[in-house]
Amino acid sequence: ESLHHWHKEFWDHDLHWCLVAVGALELDFRFSILQPITGYRHFSCGISKLKQVTGRVHHDVQRYIIGLIAGTAPRRFVTAIRALMDVQYMAQSPSPDDNLLTSIDRSLLVFHQNKDVIMTLGARMGT
Repeated sequence: ESLHHWHKEFWDHDLHWCLVAVGALELDFRFSILQPITGYRHFSCGISKLKQVTGRVHHDVQRYIIGLIAGTAPRRFVTAIRALMDVQYMAQSPSPDDNLLTSIDRSLLVFHQNKDVIMTLGARMGT
């Protein structure tokens, strides 16, 4: 259940922010030119027009997103998205310990230190 929540949150929020920060055409182009790899989905037409997708598609997009926005989106934006993804991955641990919880807190702090760039870029929607 929580894994579904993390993938859905990424798809509904983080990915939307990336599409705004980088531009849908640019991000689609970057996805389309990735070398097809066995075991990984290839998005030959990009991702911005995908509608009903599975959790597996969410996961496959997450595998690529940091590398594809780096160098195009502002550095602090990439840092904020990376910090959120770190939290999502670490929170899936079946046996969290104090070191892991400290790492999660550290990643959340990094996100909060950089989250203003998401609003500055006009990527955040809502009130």
